[in-house]
Amino acid sequence: MKALYITSVILFAFGGISLMNMLMVDFQNRKREFGLLEAVGTTKNQLKVMLDRGIRLYLDGSLAIALVCGSTLSIIICRGLDIVKHCTTLQLPRIFLLALVAVLVMLYMVLSIYTKLELKNTSILSSIREE
Repeated sequence: MKALYITSVILFAFGGISLMNMLMVDFQNRKREFGLLEAVGTTKNQLKVMLDRGIRLYLDGSLAIALVCGSTLSIIICRGLDIVKHCTTLQLPRIFLLALVAVLVMLYMVLSIYTKLELKNTSILSSIREE
């Protein structure tokens, strides 16, 4: 069981890093799009709301996928171990669930602050010229 817990902690850490990296790269790739939107009249507040909704969509989707896939995989693994050892029962890993929600909230806060600062410090022309 310790090996499964260690594996889940490692996957949890790498999943959080991967999600953060994906969202940062997505934002960097869309800077030109934001500059064009701003050039046609979109305000900074509208861009911030759009980015905020996008970040929440990614993170909410990640939470839903993690809960569905994690629960399904946990049921399968626990039933398999129960067949072999006759002593394993499925228990809800409250600590991991709380840690998952805490990491997603932290990612949301960090990404929101980062995107707002980047939008504030980037001019329209420089973001359109970037390739």
